[in-house]
Amino acid sequence: MKAGQRWRKPQTTTDALGLAIDQVDHLQRRGFEIDAETCALLPGVDIVLWAQGLRGPLTTTAIRARWNVHKATACRWMHQLQSVYNAAQAIRARREESPIEQPSIALTGGETA
Repeated sequence: MKAGQRWRKPQTTTDALGLAIDQVDHLQRRGFEIDAETCALLPGVDIVLWAQGLRGPLTTTAIRARWNVHKATACRWMHQLQSVYNAAQAIRARREESPIEQPSIALTGGETA
């Protein structure tokens, strides 16, 4: 929410999903883990987290198969979730390109391997 804006109750599931995207972004940027209890308290957060974790392409078919919504709703959700999905895919690709190497442990003091 921008400074000076008044909070308003979301009127549609698309409004609620937009609010959930903002909430997830806000929490994740501050390093908070989003658990099942948080998902239960904040409507739409589970949908955003699903899109972030999606390994296949984000399509209306995938949305409808997972969430049992109408095609029009799935289209609206897909457009809103596209930036979340793209960001998660970019992060995943960077991690796969340069995995963190585990340091080798050197044995000392007469210990043998």
